Amino acid sequence: MGGTFENLSERKHSPEGVRSVRESRAELTAEVLALERLHEASTRLWRSQDLHSGLAEILDASILLLGADMGNVQLLNPATRMLEIVAQRGF
Repeated sequence: MGGTFENLSERKHSPEGVRSVRESRAELTAEVLALERLHEASTRLWRSQDLHSGLAEILDASILLLGADMGNVQLLNPATRMLEIVAQRGF
């Protein structure tokens, strides 16, 4: 097992370090908000009587969380044993 240690105190207080910390905080905040939205959407999905609208909400939250431009949700059709796209964005 190996490791590397570095003193970050000087870098942390430099203009570049401050900017980096701010960018990291902003990214983390955005990810936390997206995860909260995904959790809320998944909770609504469990309570929803309409699977497709619930999956569309999950897809929207996942795209936001990942910072993606597009995405889809596929479900396995047991009769055909094929994946079918049931929700999509950006294609």
